[in-house]
Order: sequence, then structure tokens, then C-alpha cells
Amino acid sequence: MRHAARCYTFGGSAASESVRQSVQGALPGLLVQAVDSAALSNEKVAEILGEQTLEACRLGSALAKKREVDLLMRLGGTTQISRAIREVGAKRGSGFVLVVIGEEADILALESKEAAGWTRLPRSELSRDDLRRIERGALLNAERA
Repeated sequence: MRHAARCYTFGGSAASESVRQSVQGALPGLLVQAVDSAALSNEKVAEILGEQTLEACRLGSALAKKREVDLLMRLGGTTQISRAIREVGAKRGSGFVLVVIGEEADILALESKEAAGWTRLPRSELSRDDLRRIERGALLNAERA
């Protein structure tokens, strides 16, 4: 099973929860989370942290009961749900990034229907800050133990 990740940017006029629920309803197998647009600038970061979330869920060592919350915590680099929501969660009336992770076939189905015309977040080389963020996400399980 090959996983893929896509991140789409939205301006402040779109309602993040509405967009998130629409995608989740259309393809329930996808992991879908909305984050503040200032919190994520590289699709590769979301892809790697998303893989960490999926693997933790598979092994029974997720940071939260819901995998969407686990991903938010990894993106925020914290074991505290409230802090993750405050620091990286999508804010009402602000631009946001919709993170979508799942099987590649489901992602392609999304892009052929729902995501047509959506703007993708850039994929670029990982910076030192990106690498630190990814490492921090991986170490969160050790903090919870």
C-alpha cells in the first residue's frame, strides 16, 4: 500500500472545518487535518510527519485516540492537544492548509473530483528547521512513555 500526502492552501474566506468534513465525507479512509497557513510551508514535512502518525497508529502507540489529532500534535511538536490546537490549528477566518494523507489511489480520486483547482503547497528540499521539526515529531512518543 503506497501512501501519499497532499497539502492545499486556502485563503481566509474558506471555512476550514467545512472543507475538512467535505473531504473526509467523500473519502473516509483519508487522514485529513486543517492547520494554520503560517504553521506549514513544505508538503514534504507533512508527508513525513503523516507517515509517523500512520505508523504510530498501526503500532498502537499514537499520541492521541484520533489520528488527525496525532498529526496535529506532531505538526505542533507537542504532546499537549490544547497547545497543538492553539499553535498550529486552523483559525476561523484565517488562511489554512488542508493536509490530506492516505493511499495514493484515494488521493488521486480526491484530486480528480474535490481538489480540482485547489492550490498545492510547495514541495521543496528540507531545511534544517524542517529536519528538526520532523525529528521532534518522531521523539514525541518517547516523551509520552
